[in-house]
Amino acid sequence: MVLVVLVSCVLLLILANRDLARPALWGVTDPNPWLWRMAAAMGVLLVSVLGLPWLRQVMGLAWPGLQGLAVGACLLALCLVWLELVRRISRSGKVSR
Repeated sequence: MVLVVLVSCVLLLILANRDLARPALWGVTDPNPWLWRMAAAMGVLLVSVLGLPWLRQVMGLAWPGLQGLAVGACLLALCLVWLELVRRISRSGKVSR
């Protein structure tokens, strides 16, 4: 589950850095031909790593249970909140570079 959350957070980080003036998830609506290809490739990678038993065994992964899915969803939500907080603070000029 850690791999899925990390890869998903990387995608959130990419979305968050597209336009600092707007919320992170609004980056999905901007025209970018590579964004959907990259998201699809990440999805295929995650499904293949978790779906193919021999690849799952090589990577040492297991299917997460309901508790693992809930924890992963909470971590993704926390990552999104964290990115939005950092963006708002940096926009207000409180963070010096």
